[in-house]
Amino acid sequence: SEFYGPNTLENRRNLRSAMQKRGVKVTNTFVDCFQDVMNKLDSLQSHVTNLSECTERMRNRIQAAHATTAQVVKVTEQLQRKEEAAEAHKELVELLLGRFSLPPEDITELREGEISENFLSLLTRLATIQTESKELLRVHHKNALMD
Repeated sequence: SEFYGPNTLENRRNLRSAMQKRGVKVTNTFVDCFQDVMNKLDSLQSHVTNLSECTERMRNRIQAAHATTAQVVKVTEQLQRKEEAAEAHKELVELLLGRFSLPPEDITELREGEISENFLSLLTRLATIQTESKELLRVHHKNALMD
C-alpha cells in the first residue's frame, strides 16, 4: 500500500499513527470539499430567517390594518344610520313646515296685496294653519302630561 511502504518492524509500529494521519487527512479533505456547501446552507438559512421575520411583520401589519378597517366600517355604518335618521327627520320637518307655514310670496301677498279671491283663500289657509297648530300643541301638551 502507498502509505505503509515495505513490511518492516518500524513500519508496522508506525502503522497505527500513519493510519490515523491518513484518516485525518481524508477527513480534512472531506471537510474542505463540503465547506462551500455549508457556507451556502448557512446563507440559505439566513435568507429563510429573514423571510420568516419579514412575513411575520407583514402579518402583523395586515392584522393591524384589518382591525383599523373593521373600526372604520363600523363607524361608517353608524354614520350611515345617523344620516338616514337625519334624512327622515328632515323630510318630516319639511312636511310640517309645508303644512304649518306659508311661502314667503304668500306672506308678502297678505301684507301688501289687495283684497281679492287669492287674498281671501290665503286668509282661509292661514286660519286653517292656526287651528291645526293649536290642535297640535294641545295634543302635544296632553301627551307630555301623560309621559
